[in-house]
Amino acid sequence: MNNKFAIYTSLSLLFLDQLLKLYFRRIHVLFSTKFFSMQLSKNTGALFGLFPHSSLTLAFLALIIIGFMMLYYDELIKLIGAFPFYLVLFGLVSNMIDRFLFGHVFDYFCFSFWPCFNVADAMVVSGMLFYLYFFMTKKRIK
Repeated sequence: MNNKFAIYTSLSLLFLDQLLKLYFRRIHVLFSTKFFSMQLSKNTGALFGLFPHSSLTLAFLALIIIGFMMLYYDELIKLIGAFPFYLVLFGLVSNMIDRFLFGHVFDYFCFSFWPCFNVADAMVVSGMLFYLYFFMTKKRIK
């Protein structure tokens, strides 16, 4: 997978995430069932509701992580490939935008058995799973 494809795909997902957040800020609930709903949920913490009321701290932590990612850009791209790198990078950026503008992250995918999440969360988790796969198998993501 070339860098341009990874960048464009990840940027498209960032824009999709921001558009969905805008949409749910306006309508609040698209639909709701006992199992799954698409509705606005505000999250001041991290993944899975960890560290509630830490939005500003998490925003600055994301900035630091992004700084390290950019500092080690060449090594990370060579090591595991562009796609996982850009998934994590743009996922962090999308949630960081929310934290700085609104003081929390907007989530909108809600399962009855799982904390609510958004596309940016899925990007970060997917990218980190690629990293984990690499470190367990030593196979680069192409």
